[in-house]
Formats: sequence, C-alpha cells, structure tokens
Amino acid sequence: MPKLDWTSETAVVKQSMGVLVALLSNFVYIIVLVVGYVACRCLRHFSGLR
Repeated sequence: MPKLDWTSETAVVKQSMGVLVALLSNFVYIIVLVVGYVACRCLRHFSGLR
C-alpha cells in the first residue's frame, strides 16, 4: 500500500512499483553479465586458448 502521508515529492516517486521493477531488472542484468564474463573466462582458461 502506498503511503499517503509523505513529506516531500521525492518520497512519492521512490515508493512506486516502477522504481522497484527498474532496480530489480538492472540488478539481474548485472548479475547475468558478470556470470557470463566469468563463464567465458573459465571456458577460455580450461580450453587452452590463452
């Protein structure tokens, strides 16, 4: 439930569902990039393609 007793306009923006979705999707995106990078480095290391 949204809080209707906010004291500044920033508080209204920070509690929206869109902000939550954007933060979580960016978090997942970064995790996927890091895992992909690590996986590529491991495959390259173990295949002997230095």
